[in-house]
Amino acid sequence: MRKTYPLFLLIALALLASGYIFGGASIALGINLPCLLIVLGISSAMSLSVSSAREITSYFREPFKSEDEADRKILRNGEIFFRSLRYYFFLSGGIGTLTGVLILLSMVDSNEAIGLGMAIALITLYYGMVFSLILAIPFEVATRKKLVETEPTKMLP
Repeated sequence: MRKTYPLFLLIALALLASGYIFGGASIALGINLPCLLIVLGISSAMSLSVSSAREITSYFREPFKSEDEADRKILRNGEIFFRSLRYYFFLSGGIGTLTGVLILLSMVDSNEAIGLGMAIALITLYYGMVFSLILAIPFEVATRKKLVETEPTKMLP
């Protein structure tokens, strides 16, 4: 993974924020703690159910190492982890969406509850997609790329 990933991450987040600003909304509109807890909480719990915190840390570090220092076993396991993390983000966003729809349908008489339910439904799906886009997919691609780079060259007879 390129050392400039944090810079491009900031650029992506700035572009995302500019969408709110140019749309005439507040950036705070996209921040919802309960929705973040649903997406990050479920994804983190599921990730920790299959990998230790130490292993997860090594999966995030390994793509930044040079070809000589990279450990292929950690890279292979990291590739599986990031693919799973991508699914966890999407599925937790989907679970949040269904939760929001259930809230919406359970309180159809209240306009305020309809807005809350719809907000939860859309923001959790949004978070699942954003976290997958800015975290899981780039690290999965970088891990795959590093695996290819560290593949031993075969000698022709």
